[in-house]
Amino acid sequence: MGLLRYVPAIPLSAVLGKTMDGLERRVDDAINRIRFSAGERLPLAALSDTAGLSQYYFHRTFKKAVGETVLEFSNRNRLMFAARLLRHWKDRSILDLALSCGFNSAADFSRVFRSRYGITPRDLARGEYVTLNAARAKRRNRIELIKRRKPGSVREVQVRAVGPLKIIYKRVLQSMDRPEAVKAALTEVHSFAERNHLLDFSSCPLLLGICWDDFDLSPADRFMYDAGIVVRSNVLPKLEPGMGSLQLPGARYAIFDFEGNIGDEEDSLDFIAYSWLAETRYLPTMLPSLEVFLNERSLCDWDRMKLKLFVPIVEKIDFF
Repeated sequence: MGLLRYVPAIPLSAVLGKTMDGLERRVDDAINRIRFSAGERLPLAALSDTAGLSQYYFHRTFKKAVGETVLEFSNRNRLMFAARLLRHWKDRSILDLALSCGFNSAADFSRVFRSRYGITPRDLARGEYVTLNAARAKRRNRIELIKRRKPGSVREVQVRAVGPLKIIYKRVLQSMDRPEAVKAALTEVHSFAERNHLLDFSSCPLLLGICWDDFDLSPADRFMYDAGIVVRSNVLPKLEPGMGSLQLPGARYAIFDFEGNIGDEEDSLDFIAYSWLAETRYLPTMLPSLEVFLNERSLCDWDRMKLKLFVPIVEKIDFF
């Protein structure tokens, strides 16, 4: 957590100006492209083309909105992807993994990795626990317990292919430090879905929380969370200010029903990340995890949530 300069927790629209919603969406489009391409070094020219801006203006606008340069954001996401893989990819060399995540050599990868996480890639592969978040620093003992015993909040885990999913979303930056902003975004998307007749809890509405970051591998002040609704029609309703759209590609997910509070949810996701994946033939991906809200109360009452949780995975043999 102290590796990056703290940026005040404000939404993109507030940074870029109320009259610049189109610009906000362009920055969001570039963010999404980087997220979906975590194993690549995307050149600035390609990303500025995605945003439809000159390289200079795009770079300046991205830094102002996100609090990191394009390179810093891209490198952080590639390192997070690599660190996720290191937890479970025991039969691959550090060089293989470095190249898969867009680094030029094992030495280059190890140097950058140690600079960010304070340990070497090999340390993490051997089971060393690392976190960038002060609130998680004492989590090691809890994770060791979770490895030995499945939390009661985790029911049967199923693997299923889902998607592609067409989504309208409201993005919240620095979301881990701003729970009220997350609740407001969820409420706003819920209201939007109702106005546009997209919502029916009796038929699995797929009102989503879209979680892009890793509890331990992203600094708390860099978390992004999208409140979203899946659109089944071929025609998108008109977007309101501050909203964007994206399409999540089809993928496999580890899926399970969840009931409990926010702490129970943390235990459940740690179980998948640190225990379940280690016992299966699957690896994590850089697609976001999804919270599917099964009732309206769960949007803002985080002491009594009823969700389906979706964690994106890929078979090891399909990785390349």
